Amino acid sequence: RTLPAPGTPSAIAFSPQGELVVCDDGPRQQVRFYARADGQPRLLETFGQPGGISAGTPGQPAPDKLMRPAGANRDAAGNLYIALRYDAFTPTGGCILRSFDPAGRLRWETACHVFSETWDIVPETDGSLTAYG
Repeated sequence: RTLPAPGTPSAIAFSPQGELVVCDDGPRQQVRFYARADGQPRLLETFGQPGGISAGTPGQPAPDKLMRPAGANRDAAGNLYIALRYDAFTPTGGCILRSFDPAGRLRWETACHVFSETWDIVPETDGSLTAYG
């Protein structure tokens, strides 16, 4: 069977409610939920503003403006959990985790911002030279 309008899937899962959960890392930047009816997948709902962080005022953050969804699922109570890749340009960027209640309201958010570049003093110069590494 063909999944209707999956976009650019970056992760899939099955929710406790039996939905197929698809993270769309394409232009929509959404989480899409599908059900099977008569063996054919059918789009039930989407989560996230179409266009993600570029929606509305581009770059202005909002809980439902997703950026690079990397994983999503619901718990048994219907709360939604989404993992977002923080740095869109390198594989060493951080991650944002968000949880939403069944009505789509943000419950909590946590983030890990990984930085791999630093400045340091070159020991032989007593601080007169620094190095980037």
